[in-house]
Parts: sequence; structure tokens; C-alpha cells
Amino acid sequence: MIMLLCQIGFFSVGFGSGLGYISGLGSVTKEFLGRPTLGRAVAGVATGYGLSSTLVGISFHRISDLHGFFLFWGVLVAVVNLGGAVVFAEEKEEGEEEIENDDFMGNEGGRNNGPSSTSGVDAEIPVEQIMQQQQHTPNMEIQSGAPRRQYYRPRGFFFFCTGLQSWTTWQRFDFWILFGSFACVTGCGLFIINNLSTMVQSIGQPDSLAGSLLFLLSICNVAGRILMGSLADLPRVHKISLFQGVASVMLFGLLVSAASPFQEGEYGQSVCLTVTVACVMTAYGGSWVLIVGILADLYGRDDFGKDYGLIAMGPAVSGLIFNSVSALVYEKHAAANGNDGGVCFGNDCYRGSFWMAATAALVGSLILCQMPRTTRSSSIG
Repeated sequence: MIMLLCQIGFFSVGFGSGLGYISGLGSVTKEFLGRPTLGRAVAGVATGYGLSSTLVGISFHRISDLHGFFLFWGVLVAVVNLGGAVVFAEEKEEGEEEIENDDFMGNEGGRNNGPSSTSGVDAEIPVEQIMQQQQHTPNMEIQSGAPRRQYYRPRGFFFFCTGLQSWTTWQRFDFWILFGSFACVTGCGLFIINNLSTMVQSIGQPDSLAGSLLFLLSICNVAGRILMGSLADLPRVHKISLFQGVASVMLFGLLVSAASPFQEGEYGQSVCLTVTVACVMTAYGGSWVLIVGILADLYGRDDFGKDYGLIAMGPAVSGLIFNSVSALVYEKHAAANGNDGGVCFGNDCYRGSFWMAATAALVGSLILCQMPRTTRSSSIG
């Protein structure tokens, strides 16, 4: 029973984390689309998401009680999300009222500035005609003798079904090319994140190196998001080319460890792993920022939430594949070394997995050659 409750709790945390991130990212993208600061705005949101893992790790060590740790983050997340929902809901209602008022004033101006009668008096719309129009047009109402348009906004399940029917991005071939490239690149980053501690153990280095690399991982992840967000805002900069550059940096970092000539326990091996972590995580963080601008430029903001939600499934699939294959290779070498504890030592434990990830990064870069180039001006135009 306890195990079931834990599984439900962890699933809810992951599900809520994804919903919160996509909601915030979608709101920022729609608000800043067409502005020259879109990349930096997205980088700010993505950076906060990346830093949260570091803050969680620090608080976990500071709060010794596990129940207190979960309670602290549960209350904090609830307060922040509820506060944001209240603030942004009020801003949205104010914006809708301004739109309706502007439309009403436009109708008033159109009525007052209409064609004049032969007597020199402004033509007036008879009340009977207005009533007849209202019967045929349910979204109109009479205020002060003038019709005012009421916008029809579908809600609930009907709105959801209508949005799915009008969503055509998933039918485009170039979207699935982008999906595959993004999955390849981010899957490599997840491979490093999920296996970092055992990588350090396999090359015979102390646990202190794992802690240092974890800190480096967080810093490079954040730095990559900020850097790519700033570069994406530059005019005439191709975001697809930037994404190919990100994949190339990741490819270089993976090849450093895949082709490392150093042996287990040597200092050079730890240097190679450090270079790999720095390059891969910088590229990993940057890819999450660039994909937002690419989606907005190519497919617009109307279906951005659905587009981003679908393409975010790519890392989940590729991460599962890469981690499963690397685990099989790791266990195979551990059994070959005669270690009954399932612990593998030596460079061969992850060498094949590094080559696999490097190949995926190369494929992710090459298939982007089929994608149209996007610049910041395409968002403005």
C-alpha cells in the first residue's frame, strides 16, 4: 500500500511539474512572440526550471526530515502556482474587457459616422431592425441603442475538441524531423544526467568528483539556456543553425569520453568526463530554449501548447531508450568482469554507450539540414 501511494505521489509530482512548466512557457511565448526579447524571456523561464533541481538538492540536505522536505516543497509550489493563477487571471480578464470596449467604441463610431440622410441628420438604426438582427445573431446585444458584439469563447470539453480538430502541426513532415532531432539531442543529455554517479564509479574516481560534476552539470545547464536565449534574439540568426551548433557541441563532448585513451583511475580520465559533462549539459540546456523559438517561428503561437507538449515527448522516449541500452551494456560488462554485485569498473562500462549517444547527436544535427531556416524576423513578420 505504501509503495502504491509513493508511486502515485511521484507520478503526480512529475505530471504537475510538466504541466506547470508548459503553462508558464506557453504564456511567455504568446506574450513575447514577435518581440526581440523572446529568446531571453524563454531563457528566463527555462533557467528557473533548471535551477529548481539545484535548489531541491540543497534543501534536501538542509532539511533532515523527509516529511518536512516534502511538506516544504508542497506548500511552496502550491502557493506560487495559486498566486500566479490569480495574478494572470486578473490580467487576462482586464485584457478581454479592453478588447470588448474597443470593439464597442468602434461600433459606436461606425454608427455615428454613417451616411447622412438628405436632411443633414445622421442616419439612425430603427429599433425594430436591431431586434431583428439580434434574433439572427445571438452574439449581439443592445446597449444604449447600439449593437455590441459579444465574443463567443468555447469552454470546457467542447473547446478541447475544437482545438484538436484545428491542430494540424502534427500532420507536417518537417515537424517530425524536428521531433526526431530534438529527441536525439536531449536524449544524450538525459543519458549523462541519469548515469553520472555510476560513470564516476566506473572510472575509479571518488564520490567527491560526482558531487563536483553534479554542480558543474547544473551550472552548465543554466549557462546554456541563457547563452542560447541571447543568441536567438540576435537579428538574422538562424535558430536551426544554432540548434545544429548545439548538437555539434554535444557530439564533441561525447566523443571526448568515447575515444578517451586514458585508463581507469588515471587523472586524464576524470578530465575527459568533466569536458563531456560541460559540453553536453551546455548543449542540453540550450536545446530546450531554442526549440521554443523554432516552434513559434515555424508553426505560430495558436497551437503552441499542443506543439510543445508533443515535441516534449521526444526526450522521454529517447531518454528511456538510451538509458535502457546503457544499462544493458553496463550489466553485460559487469558480468564479464565476474562482479556478482553488478558494479562495473573500467572504461568499457560506458564506452559503447558514449558512442551510441555520439551517433544520435550526429544524426540529430544532420537531419536538420531538411528544415527551413528561421530567424527572429520571421516572428515579427
